[in-house]
Amino acid sequence: MLNKILSFSSLLVMISLVGENAQGLTPPNEFNDVEDRVNSLRVRVEEDIFQVDLEDDVHIFPQEDQEDERLRNLIWLANEGDVIAQYIVALDYQNGTNTEKNLEKAFKFFKKAADQEHIESLHTVGIMYLTGEGVDQDLREGFLYCKLAANKGHIHSLYQVGLSYIQGVGVTENREKGIEYLKEAAEKGCIPAQDALEELNSY
Repeated sequence: MLNKILSFSSLLVMISLVGENAQGLTPPNEFNDVEDRVNSLRVRVEEDIFQVDLEDDVHIFPQEDQEDERLRNLIWLANEGDVIAQYIVALDYQNGTNTEKNLEKAFKFFKKAADQEHIESLHTVGIMYLTGEGVDQDLREGFLYCKLAANKGHIHSLYQVGLSYIQGVGVTENREKGIEYLKEAAEKGCIPAQDALEELNSY
């Protein structure tokens, strides 16, 4: 539990954010909404810098430590189960934002969010398994995570699952199912899926 809070308003913000995302569900094709909430959480952490320490009291840190402390606060929230914080931390490690790039740590936090059915994280975990970035390559796991995201309507996972069925990557080859997924992705505006269907139809 928190020993102290520097700003009562920041506590209310964090409580509301955790409550809002308690289900860990992100509506399909609403990545901009996720971005908005990510930015909102970042702004709040920037405005109300506080340090969570399970052993010591809260300390106010110098301005130059603000970036590191914000990330530490977000990691604490992520480890407490906040799905958006998990996603933010994963992105930071993946892109090297406010910290050194670390794909293994990125995968760890994407996986935490994916376990709460966060759709973008489901897709990203699938791709990381397929490519072996940040985790040992596992084509079957990659396919399964992408399929979970695809079944929630994630456009790029629909495309990836379609390709996997057609090419037999991580799953038994099934051209008919592959085309079904590609068609759904194409109908949602996925240009690579449209191109793939056009190429398949040319044979």
